[in-house]
Amino acid sequence: MNDSTLVARILVVEDENIVALDISNGLKRLGYQVVRIVNSGEDAISSAIELKPDLILMDIQLKGMIDGIQAADAIRKKNNIPVIFLTAYADEATISRAKSAEPYGYLLKPFEETELHTAIEVVLQKHKKIEESEAHYVKELILSEERFRLFINSVYDYAIFMLDTSGNIISWNAGAERINGYTSEEAIGKHFSILFTDEDIEKNLPALSLVKSLNDGQMLEEGWRVKKDGTQFWGHVTLSSLYDKQKMLIGYGAVVHDMTKTKLTEDMLKNTVKARDEFISIASHELKTPLTSLLLQTQSFQRGQKRNDQTIYEKDHVNKIIEQTYKQVVRLSRLVEDMLDISRLRTGKFTLKLFKFDIADLIYEVIEKMSGLFTQAKMNIPEVKIEGNIFVEWDKERIEQVLTNLLSNALRYATGAPVNIIVKEEGDRVQIAVQDRGMGIAKKDQERIFDRFERAVDSNKITGMGLGLYISREIVQAHHGKIWVESETGNGATFIMLIPKKVVNRKVKAEASSNLWQK
Repeated sequence: MNDSTLVARILVVEDENIVALDISNGLKRLGYQVVRIVNSGEDAISSAIELKPDLILMDIQLKGMIDGIQAADAIRKKNNIPVIFLTAYADEATISRAKSAEPYGYLLKPFEETELHTAIEVVLQKHKKIEESEAHYVKELILSEERFRLFINSVYDYAIFMLDTSGNIISWNAGAERINGYTSEEAIGKHFSILFTDEDIEKNLPALSLVKSLNDGQMLEEGWRVKKDGTQFWGHVTLSSLYDKQKMLIGYGAVVHDMTKTKLTEDMLKNTVKARDEFISIASHELKTPLTSLLLQTQSFQRGQKRNDQTIYEKDHVNKIIEQTYKQVVRLSRLVEDMLDISRLRTGKFTLKLFKFDIADLIYEVIEKMSGLFTQAKMNIPEVKIEGNIFVEWDKERIEQVLTNLLSNALRYATGAPVNIIVKEEGDRVQIAVQDRGMGIAKKDQERIFDRFERAVDSNKITGMGLGLYISREIVQAHHGKIWVESETGNGATFIMLIPKKVVNRKVKAEASSNLWQK
């Protein structure tokens, strides 16, 4: 309705000229404006598009290719202008067809002006309420969409974006920008495969994800995704197919949550359980051997004590048992100490007790303590090469532990071969090398042997828990130094540690050793 005059503008569609003029005159007497009179369905449609009247009075039977019902249906779909049918026919078939065009009213010819006036006012009022309701709905829809857009853009913990039917990005929220690193300007228009790893792209996973979402309605998965800077994160991905009212695919909606911390925590827990089980298995095996030996020696000693005649041979036998028992107790003590060191490292209770001493004194002390083992293995006492007095400020007991571990390895893996210890200064640092002429270590194993429970050869051939080098590395690193091995298979091995002469005391933090139970 024209807001400036508040007079309803009416289009009259009637193929009988006299009837049309009569209706037009009647409308004018009632105060309405007749915008045009046409006599065909085609003219009715074009006039409705051109003039946009407030109401159409439509005869059902018209000249031309289409009748009033078809014309009204077309107008309703394009302009949604209210229509009142005018007809002399009231049969069920006509009424049924008329209903399909969703008219606002239905008047049977002939009719009185009062009937026409009443019908027009009722229809105009009804249409006005419908328009107001639709306008309110549209306004609420716009507000709702705006609120939803603001909500989506305020979500920072989730990447929320939409794809077209080909997989190109058409929307991008703040969470997507934070998680993936691309701004909306950089992301929109790009194919979402930019978020996949090269390996996944080679497997055609982006296209397969769309196919799965299309077939199942939704695709759920977890996997590594790539940020703009090339770093990766573990994403929990939901990809949903989106359809319009006609059930036509219009695109896809994606929600991605960064689960990297959870993934790493789960992996760490799995590795911790695995490491725990492995540790228990190895510890049980290594502890069982000396315990069994102690048990047998104790039983033998008990049998000797029950006999009355103590011969010289029996005394020698007892002394031998005592010697073997002592060795097994030392071995047990070393195993327990290694396990305690692992616990100290893991709980952050591993500390250094620093004081100044001559490195030569320490080396000769270690050799003296281990001289019996070298003699028993029919090996020469290690030769020491050191120039002058080199004073350091280290944890003497811990460095002694490292040297003992390195020399013990030489006894295991280089039986009969000479062993040298070479010490030299390198500026404000000291380098200590323990060199043997044993079987050597393959290149592929030279990093691995410093990990927990690792050995250079088959564990069935060499005893030990595989903790010596691991603990040695942690001790050297706690001194701000580094340790490594230089070796070739069959040509011996040289273990080298390089440590500052003066070390600032520090407590090894548990957080810094979070990988103690991981390989």
